[in-house]
Amino acid sequence: MATTLERWRKAPRPNYKLNTDFKFPYSELLFEEDFFLYRLDNLKNGSFISLVDFWGEGRIMANGLISGFQKSYNINHQYQLVSNGISKGHKIPNRIPTKDYNTIDTSNYIEDSVVNHITLMGAPITRNCAIEMTRMIRKDHGVIIIYGFKRTENDIKTLERELRNIHFYNYPNYLLRKPFNEITLTKDYLVYVNATVLTNDSKKEIDNGNYFQAKELLKSLDVNSFSKEIREVIDYASNSYKIFPLGYEFLKDAQTLQIFSAFFHENIKGIIKGEIEMTLTNKMFNMPLKLEWNVDGDGDRIAYGGDAERGIEQGNEDRFYWKFSAIENGKYFSITNDKFKMPLKLGFNSDKDGDRMAYGGDVEKGIEQGNEDRFYWRLNPINKGKYFSIMNKKFKMLLKLEWNADGTGDRKTYGGNSDTGLEKSNEDRFYWDIKSK
Repeated sequence: MATTLERWRKAPRPNYKLNTDFKFPYSELLFEEDFFLYRLDNLKNGSFISLVDFWGEGRIMANGLISGFQKSYNINHQYQLVSNGISKGHKIPNRIPTKDYNTIDTSNYIEDSVVNHITLMGAPITRNCAIEMTRMIRKDHGVIIIYGFKRTENDIKTLERELRNIHFYNYPNYLLRKPFNEITLTKDYLVYVNATVLTNDSKKEIDNGNYFQAKELLKSLDVNSFSKEIREVIDYASNSYKIFPLGYEFLKDAQTLQIFSAFFHENIKGIIKGEIEMTLTNKMFNMPLKLEWNVDGDGDRIAYGGDAERGIEQGNEDRFYWKFSAIENGKYFSITNDKFKMPLKLGFNSDKDGDRMAYGGDVEKGIEQGNEDRFYWRLNPINKGKYFSIMNKKFKMLLKLEWNADGTGDRKTYGGNSDTGLEKSNEDRFYWDIKSK
């Protein structure tokens, strides 16, 4: 409640049963421009200040609603008293005094870049208020939380103009934790962090498989023209199979579809688009993957790496072309031969080396119900999609070519023994160049 000097002097002391007492003397001293005892950073021995609440009054619980914080410094007008709850009419706990909403220079109390969290709940955000926030917030890991506003409101536009000067931007879908999630006065809140935090958190969301949230964070960077940071995130994801489910998430959104076109590597884009025929060429032997002409007794065709000298045979190109269809939004793919319409699979039986032959499955059977995992493959980009390793879902075996060529110069294709995994001295045998035809 707004009040006078006389009423403020007579008001009861701050309620330090409900709020933590930081022993800050200005809670009960007048605001005097030329009279300052010490700064908060000195009080805290140079450590960071955990929380400053602009126009805060401490913890208020009234009519079933909760606002304010029990452990915060509260910037407020010099004669302001607690407005609601059991502490109504008391002086404000841990108060940092200002003259009014516009006269807000608190630099004599709070040093630059020392506050971990700044909050504001439903009170006016003047330009001077926004400037003070940008001054005191930590520029690396600081977080600003604004309750009770929509982004379209003028107060928020005023705040965001100032925050751009320190590269702080909106963090969509930010998950509030204690004590910030205890506020029930309003459900609306906006969060602002440094662009580096958005960049690093988008990587964490990709690692955790939260592709929608990663997309939203990258959209915030895109709106503010952080191309370098977007490239950094896409390059980071491009060394993992997770680039594919991320890519499919990007295709759902007009804004991120532009990011997809501008920043995704061409080989990865070709696979995600799906309708484009691709060639798969083994790195070690420079042999393109194909299916043989003849079917065996099960209606399958053996997969080979074709003779490197012949390459893709003129007139029979479709035998060397493959289409990728996403499974589980790109976590896996089925890989189907363009000529024979046969999906690639591994055989049930392993040889003496523990390897399993790769086949194009019987086109009439297609992907066999109950054995789908034999036909599903995980693509792991190598060097940002310059090459890929191709792992079978069921057997956890990486696709490779055998050492010996047959009489026609071809080499059979196998899933390598999963116990052996990717042979460190022969990685190139397990790497494939996947390109649009």
